[in-house]
Amino acid sequence: MTLPRSVALLCVSAGLLLPARVFSAETPEERIGFSPDAAKLAVREAKLDVFRKVVAGDSAALKSWTEMTGTQRAGILSELAVNDEQSEARRRALRELVSVTSSDDPENRATLALARAACADKNAETRELARTALTARHDDATPALLEAVAHHDDVEIRNNAAAAMKAFGGPRIFEVIIEHWKWSCGPGPHNHIFQGTQRSYVGDYDVAGAVYKPVTRTFLTGVVLDTKIQHIDGDSYYTTIREVAPDDPNLPKNDIAAWQKWLEDERHTLVETEKQKKAAALAALKP
Repeated sequence: MTLPRSVALLCVSAGLLLPARVFSAETPEERIGFSPDAAKLAVREAKLDVFRKVVAGDSAALKSWTEMTGTQRAGILSELAVNDEQSEARRRALRELVSVTSSDDPENRATLALARAACADKNAETRELARTALTARHDDATPALLEAVAHHDDVEIRNNAAAAMKAFGGPRIFEVIIEHWKWSCGPGPHNHIFQGTQRSYVGDYDVAGAVYKPVTRTFLTGVVLDTKIQHIDGDSYYTTIREVAPDDPNLPKNDIAAWQKWLEDERHTLVETEKQKKAAALAALKP
């Protein structure tokens, strides 16, 4: 599943928060004694607790879990993955998200949740686990998503995104960086605003016998403000691509064309390394 850059930017613009829209509405019985918001929170926590009890070995909870739809399970796992709690249930949820299918998760919340945990979680061990799970899941949307996060305002989040991209590997990571790098160095967005006044006046007369019919004309006066971004500093892209690239003293300098040539020369090696990283990540997540 491909995640467009515009969607990726939207996902990170609010601090990498994942919306929780996976829970069904509360029943009237569940709302008794609660405000609507409190009732929704109670239902949400109850569903999260099902998976927590499954991890703890509760057989009744396991039965309830298996009776849920794949979409419900994917939503609960995604919600737990972005929860700030440090628990075995959350670590298990991060691992389980690796195998969530696109049919059970059409909005790709699993990848978003893993990316959020890998880039923004405060716990280093959780970030590492999420990074490994993101590499093992190997979703096609990941490179564009992480590249967008690499330009976050928070320097720590930017560094975490670069580390996740390096762990993910593959030529697509570099293609996305170079693509946006080239865009930043070319002509930027263009727009304008006009503020003016339209005036009418009698410009002529049509004469028909003794009748004079005025001809009305109009003109505009005002100011047009035209804006165009000529150039965006590309140093951030160069910094990112150097952090993501393999350790090599002979890497290209700050030049897009040189990096494009490097990518084509190294494509086969990057593909093979990508396969190795995915296999290693899957092996690391085995019980």
